[in-house]
Amino acid sequence: MGPKVAMKKLEIGEYAEVEFLSLPREFSQHHETGHGEDGHSKWELDINLIKHPRQEPGKMAWHTVAWVIRKEIVRIMEDNKDHKKLLAELKEEFHYIYRTEVGINLCDEEPNND
Repeated sequence: MGPKVAMKKLEIGEYAEVEFLSLPREFSQHHETGHGEDGHSKWELDINLIKHPRQEPGKMAWHTVAWVIRKEIVRIMEDNKDHKKLLAELKEEFHYIYRTEVGINLCDEEPNND
């Protein structure tokens, strides 16, 4: 079957429209990330990519070390064990992933460059 297709990195000022299909899962990779117990962690979410500036739509994985995922979303998962409900809320509340000079953010409305 091979590795999953992964969403391409967003450049500063770019955004992607997505539907979240899973909550984040931590995984260890070969390259140093500075995150996780071994310093090699990333987080993977299954998504349906709807719109991206340099990639065709489709179901794929989003691999990230974004603070919003590894700190905010993972903390919410630890505090609330009803993960089915959390996924439904994530799908309802966030439709866009966007990158600014300070990092990756999630939002419910199409970002503008103001």
